[in-house]
Amino acid sequence: MKKYLIPLCMIVLLLPPPLHAKWISAYDIEQSENDKVVSLVQTADTGFIVLNNDMTLLKLSPAGSIAWTVNYLRGYGNAPRQIIETADLGYLLLANHRTSGSDNCTANDKIWLIKLDQNGQILWQRVYYGIDTQIDSVTVREIPVNNGYIVAGNIKNSDIDTDIWVLRLSPAGIVSWQKTLSINGQLQAFDMLYDQTNTRIIVSGTLYLSGSINYFGMIFSLDMNGTLDWARRYSLATYFSSMIQEGTSYLAAGTNTDFENNRNALLAKINAMDGSIIWGKKYGSPYGQEQIEQLVAADGGGYAFICNTNLYGMGSYDVWLNKVDHSGNVTWGRTFGGIDAESGTALYKTADSGYITGGFTQSFPLNTPFMNLLLIKLPSDGCYDNCTRLETTAIPGTDITGHTYNLPLSEDLISPVKTLDTHVSPDNGSSINRYNICQSLDSDGDGIPDDGDNSGIAGDNPCPHGVTVNCDDNCIYDCNVFQLNHDDFADDIGDVCDRDPNCDRGCGANPCEQKCSLP
Repeated sequence: MKKYLIPLCMIVLLLPPPLHAKWISAYDIEQSENDKVVSLVQTADTGFIVLNNDMTLLKLSPAGSIAWTVNYLRGYGNAPRQIIETADLGYLLLANHRTSGSDNCTANDKIWLIKLDQNGQILWQRVYYGIDTQIDSVTVREIPVNNGYIVAGNIKNSDIDTDIWVLRLSPAGIVSWQKTLSINGQLQAFDMLYDQTNTRIIVSGTLYLSGSINYFGMIFSLDMNGTLDWARRYSLATYFSSMIQEGTSYLAAGTNTDFENNRNALLAKINAMDGSIIWGKKYGSPYGQEQIEQLVAADGGGYAFICNTNLYGMGSYDVWLNKVDHSGNVTWGRTFGGIDAESGTALYKTADSGYITGGFTQSFPLNTPFMNLLLIKLPSDGCYDNCTRLETTAIPGTDITGHTYNLPLSEDLISPVKTLDTHVSPDNGSSINRYNICQSLDSDGDGIPDDGDNSGIAGDNPCPHGVTVNCDDNCIYDCNVFQLNHDDFADDIGDVCDRDPNCDRGCGANPCEQKCSLP
């Protein structure tokens, strides 16, 4: 008999998939009424860091449980923009900081950078501003190998016109150089990427030319000294809100708007050498209001993007996640929503080849009067078995063409940028409640989703009636068809944890219908 050694790589392929592959939760911050996710990333420990619109930072475990929260100067006109994990495994928080003159009319916006350690504690913080700066949008990227940061935003140059403002910063936040790019009109920067292959800074956004009736998508390229390579405006786009790089091209995502103000999600593939269009596609209904918030590369090829839709799904506005191939053809689409409005504002590709998207919900928990944070963790195919909060909505893309124009930007050095060290102390007192909408973690494979506390081991018992702690639970909003279920209307809440096995609520054919009241 011959004996064969099994290579180690084959053993690795037979390992079970990672835990925490999918969950959907709402988070209610008690000190704030209307919350939404502004920015999120997966951290090196496979957890997540989430920034909300009230300057609160949440550190979450891979299963979505809260590790810590910190708030940085809530209110006072501050507008959080972005959170990134830095090479030292800390974080960089980017925001706008507004101050006013004594007459409350001489507002002065500042770019605000806060460098944090792994626990959200401040290492340094600085603000950057010029004379009469009014900053409406701003984005940041870290330059690899400890080379600091690039910040791009817009700065007011007259009563109506705005310029793009780009700053190169050292790892300590010290300005190396800064430049403005201007035109007779309004420029806004929405996203930026660092092209490591060509050592370039690529900025995207929107452009309004004085005297025009239209907005145009805009992209320009700078070298690492801030010298302009090329600049283009695009008639097929109203704006570009997100970009990624793929080899010698860029994928730019945003929206296309027709003359009746109907909006469609838009993808355009752009030649990295000169900004020319390779192809363009739009997605959505002729009468919709779809616009892409964030775009990511997908494992196995293609791209995924998050947007919002008012015509597909379950409620007024729903989260819409799409996966497309290298040519922009739709592979699959998923919508998430309840009876009220939901929105997806951020998307990140996770280490397990899946996705996490963040935004807000007005449907969960039930009867909530305010917006709560919404986080959706999905596997690579976007599927979430046995959860009626997700529907399949794959709408084919439509080819779209447009003209590309040279953009004659003027390069200027503005008056020396002012840098001010600030001393804002964080507040660790935020109280946050988490509500599981759907959760399908099943560590012991017994067909009953566990409660995320890692207690699911082979042979342990399911939860007794009404118990949800330290056991595998299958309670409200945890939809599961594997248990026996004797409810008259088959609500998919199995008998083990159903508070009233003679009535239905929440996860059946009509998730919006409440057929009985629960104690």
